[in-house]
Amino acid sequence: LNEQKTPFIALRTGDNITEIGMKGKRLKKNWKAFILQHQLQHNDVLIFIPESKTVFTVLIFDSNGDEKIFPWYPVFHIHYYN
Repeated sequence: LNEQKTPFIALRTGDNITEIGMKGKRLKKNWKAFILQHQLQHNDVLIFIPESKTVFTVLIFDSNGDEKIFPWYPVFHIHYYN
């Protein structure tokens, strides 16, 4: 990312999108709010999947390797028919 031309990125978690300001190669504006909203802890793992140059889907896993799911994630119902 070129911080001069791209002063922010958009992080998508479920149906939620958060714009994060960039300063150099560091995440700045709204990053603390993202951390609090997603209840990030030490040893959590974030995987950034690029959708475009400025939009990333973020998967968040806890220290046990379980994906964190939040209320704003879409709900899928799987039905088995015999």
